[in-house]
Amino acid sequence: MSAKPPEAWLENRTTRSSIPHKDAEICVNVWHYVDDTGFVMMLAAKAYALRGTDEEKLAVLKSLAATDYLTALQARVPEHYVLSTDEGELCGVIPASSLQMDPAPVFDELIGELTDSFPTLFLNGEDGYREFHPQLNEPFLWVSTAVYESPDGELIARVS
Repeated sequence: MSAKPPEAWLENRTTRSSIPHKDAEICVNVWHYVDDTGFVMMLAAKAYALRGTDEEKLAVLKSLAATDYLTALQARVPEHYVLSTDEGELCGVIPASSLQMDPAPVFDELIGELTDSFPTLFLNGEDGYREFHPQLNEPFLWVSTAVYESPDGELIARVS
């Protein structure tokens, strides 16, 4: 059954295309904040519903990575990450270099928090309204970006 909007819905509305929600894929940008010490204590993540080829979606994510950390969900590095130093142990701190090897695990809790915040949508169907929950399906497209915190307080996204 093809879902076609009624003509009345289209009146007086200029549109270039009609895009069903099923064409969108949930993708994610993640950021880690690093300062002159090379340590990371803060993370951020933001989800997007995107469509297109993987290359097109990655291009959009990289474009948004430059500034969207300013409005992204933020969290500290989880406490179970412990950095040993000459002065003792620092909980919730990791060296930025460790994110170059495998960044995914450090973002797990934050991405879980992010997906929990997705809204419940209500879609009209043959039997009335039903709930729809956007999902982040594995494996998902994501871009990881470092945000440098300069000594004067400026934040600079290092987009690759």
